[in-house]
Amino acid sequence: MNKKIVSGFMAVAMTFGLATTVMPAQVSAADDTAAQAQATTQAPRKSMVLSMKDVASIFLKTYPNSAVHSVTLDPLSGNFDYVVTGYTLKKSYTLDIDIVTGKIKKTSEGGRVKDLAQKVFNPTEVIGEYQAQNIAANAVGAGAVAKSWILEADNGSVTYDVLVYNNNQKSHVIINAKNGEVISQSKPVDLPVATDDSDDDDRGFTLF
Repeated sequence: MNKKIVSGFMAVAMTFGLATTVMPAQVSAADDTAAQAQATTQAPRKSMVLSMKDVASIFLKTYPNSAVHSVTLDPLSGNFDYVVTGYTLKKSYTLDIDIVTGKIKKTSEGGRVKDLAQKVFNPTEVIGEYQAQNIAANAVGAGAVAKSWILEADNGSVTYDVLVYNNNQKSHVIINAKNGEVISQSKPVDLPVATDDSDDDDRGFTLF
């Protein structure tokens, strides 16, 4: 029961830049107190876990002129890191990034990838991981919980593959990452029977 609580390509480098900076609106002195009170009341709590777009940005900063191919979060494997893969014109790279600190824990690289423009995407042009998880869980039914996901570009399409658990069964929901439409849903498969001393029972683990 361990670890359970816790976008031709020439346009790519220019397209997949860093997030734009949004300047805050000015507030008059007379409205300052009221604005602060409203912000205190309405501002959502910020998750301690970095988002998909956060780690994609880390990857793009680490490898200039690169583009993102995939982002994976799979705590069920015991790996509490984001795994981000991307490409430049000449090489492929993969980073393991801590989900909380953003620290790069592991790097690897490979050779050139063919049909590059069909295997990369702009992280700012897809839905977020939380929205994708909710869509997948709702597609499966009441009580369903997302357990892991991979966001990937292939053949010019960008999809989320979300693993969902429900009623002691698991299934995969494929979602169009650009508009949130459910593309397909696999047939449910029974989960293995858990034992008291099993280290492989992850049914109690939920994504952040």
